[in-house]
Amino acid sequence: MSFYQQQGQHALSSGVTHKLKPHLATPYNYIFHKLSLNKTHNSNLKLLDLCCGTGQFLTTFHQMNFKVHGVDLSKPSISYAQKAYSKNKDLTLESGDAIGYLKNNNNFKVIFCAGSLYYLPRPLALELLYNSLQSNGEYWGVETNGSNFLMNSFRKIKHRLKNHKDAHTLVGLIKASEMKNWDQYFDKIEIRYFDFLTLFAMFIKIKPLQKAYLSVTRKIDFFLLNTLGLKFLAFKVVIHGQKIETKNI
Repeated sequence: MSFYQQQGQHALSSGVTHKLKPHLATPYNYIFHKLSLNKTHNSNLKLLDLCCGTGQFLTTFHQMNFKVHGVDLSKPSISYAQKAYSKNKDLTLESGDAIGYLKNNNNFKVIFCAGSLYYLPRPLALELLYNSLQSNGEYWGVETNGSNFLMNSFRKIKHRLKNHKDAHTLVGLIKASEMKNWDQYFDKIEIRYFDFLTLFAMFIKIKPLQKAYLSVTRKIDFFLLNTLGLKFLAFKVVIHGQKIETKNI
């Protein structure tokens, strides 16, 4: 059973799923803020949460007035999400392969994918993501930065001690060098790096102090990682691809 299948099975059996911790929330909150700017215009627009896992972000998107559909390969994860969010009628879920789903479904205003694009074959996945968007649609993705040597080393050491990650997570993360050419797959693309100093907030147990620390370090991180370009220090990367007009890839 894969790492993510184990997560889904645990959530299904225990009734408890992973919650986003404050020191890891910055890239996700960045996306949520951007999407919420047009909240009043989102009604009846379709959002696809691709590789949604147990669905921790589904209600966030639903509260933005999107019609949300979640897809994940893990049947236990989808079973958990279906039970947890059964009261939300504009939220639908199904178990299935991401590539197969994208080949047969399109016209989404937004496609969101967190921590899973590196599992999918590229460039095929990028082409399908673009083709599955409606005109003026957006792809938002959060990925672990494969160019962070220190975090890569730490991840491998931790895996040897706890055996808590699958092999692809250890060697297959997306690197900055690969993303340099991703502008050929979208009409417009923006890549932002997150989480360097913010990660140390995990050691601050007093919530008001942690909140104050994060408020300051988010701004410092943005300057270091994006303005100065020290992307190799970032833990996470946000990819924002847009479909502005019809084009052939």
